[in-house]
Amino acid sequence: MKSLMTVAAALALSASALAQNQQNQNTAPSAPPAQGASAAAPRPGQWAKTHPGRVEVNRRLAAQNRRINQGLKNGTINRAQARRLRRRDRRIRAQERRMARRDGNKGHLTRGQIRRLNREENRNSRRIFRAKH
Repeated sequence: MKSLMTVAAALALSASALAQNQQNQNTAPSAPPAQGASAAAPRPGQWAKTHPGRVEVNRRLAAQNRRINQGLKNGTINRAQARRLRRRDRRIRAQERRMARRDGNKGHLTRGQIRRLNREENRNSRRIFRAKH
């Protein structure tokens, strides 16, 4: 019973917040952003850079870059190998951006797109492992 009341209260709060947000959107004039405006504030129509699928892909790319740097530092990877591995990571990142920019995606990645990017990251991760060992 207690959890039912908690759920009902949460629904009421979210409904009132939604109504207030819609009211603000209807009354607020749409002015262009100021020149000194922060880049962190998303513009209408700007694609979501923090979509969970994109965050996962980018987190993995950062981890792989750290592994490449570690291999360079301890001498198990030479500069040419590091360059090739980073180039592959850059290609995956560019592909992720293209997928997110596609019409209708609005910065989101579908499960299939995330799966494809993860496969490519797995492949590059294996290449990093082989280069280091």
